[in-house]
Amino acid sequence: MPEHKSFVDRVRAAVRDNPEARIALGRAQRVASTVKKVSQAIKDVAAKPTVLGAAAAGLEVASSSLESWLTQAGRPSGCASLLVPDVLVPFLDRFAVPNERGTYRMGDQYVIKRDDDADDDLFVWVKDVNAYRRAMREVVWPELGPYFDVSRSEPPEPSLPSSRADAVWRRVEPLIAAGHSRAILLDGKPGTGKTSIARNLAERAGRCIRVPNLRGSLYILAWTLAPDCLIIDDFDRLSGSHTSQCLDDLASLRDSVKLLIVTTNNVGALDPAVVRPGRFDELFTIDSLGEDHARHMCGDRLWFSLTPENRAAIVQWPAAFVHELRLRFDNLHTDPNLEIATLAPRVENNARPTWAAGAVRSIDDLA
Repeated sequence: MPEHKSFVDRVRAAVRDNPEARIALGRAQRVASTVKKVSQAIKDVAAKPTVLGAAAAGLEVASSSLESWLTQAGRPSGCASLLVPDVLVPFLDRFAVPNERGTYRMGDQYVIKRDDDADDDLFVWVKDVNAYRRAMREVVWPELGPYFDVSRSEPPEPSLPSSRADAVWRRVEPLIAAGHSRAILLDGKPGTGKTSIARNLAERAGRCIRVPNLRGSLYILAWTLAPDCLIIDDFDRLSGSHTSQCLDDLASLRDSVKLLIVTTNNVGALDPAVVRPGRFDELFTIDSLGEDHARHMCGDRLWFSLTPENRAAIVQWPAAFVHELRLRFDNLHTDPNLEIATLAPRVENNARPTWAAGAVRSIDDLA
């Protein structure tokens, strides 16, 4: 394997085949480790801004500088350093070259594990980044399935039928088919079926990843696998710099992801920069479950036990209260119309105050 040996030699020769450089790196690694430990120890002692706190900050800067130097010192020519998210590590191992620890064959290139890691994360040196991403996608997607939720280990249930999802899809599908990526924001109080609508849309778009945010390895995961659809739930839970960084990351993924779906419980609580033109193409508010979703949650036996007035009422309820009504009906065998009377005051107290919609339109206007 002359090509393999040539590439591996170039990687290792950068430092390890040079005795003086190897000694210098070893010393620097030990110093960096010591500096980090001392810095952490001082932080533990310095609970308030003091001279010790300033010293800890200085040592942290020194530690970061040393780590940066170590990374650059071992960088092979023409290679990029990539983080491998934990969920992808087992798939990377399938490309391992026998008897070559930390070496992976991916197509026509060899990927090499970076040996200067200061933590438990796995980084690799990659020469052809696009080839690396293609190889990972070819082995990952068949096993993960078309819908991957990083927060759940069990496979998801099929999405519920939704006339509102149908209406949204009629707006985005022609543009996606024409080669334009789309980004939509679904806003509504908890329990109005935002995630269910997002799931429904994702199944139509193709392969999907659902993440709570795009911090660190989650962004790398989405970037590496390039799903057809990316869902980010409860965007309003992010704050400050995290919101700004997530928006920048979303913008950088637009070229590789067909459909971006972001949900929020209150768009009025977000930074105005979130809804400015260019961030999202469509913004919809979802004020209720909708009849098809509510009926599916109830089941026909409960649904047709309700008066027409109560059916119309629970369509406006959050999903958690409809679920509670179903539990009481199935297990207590009481009159569901009477149970609605006991739950209705709690639903009213749970209602979200009205907020200015602005650029956000009701999803029911599409149906």
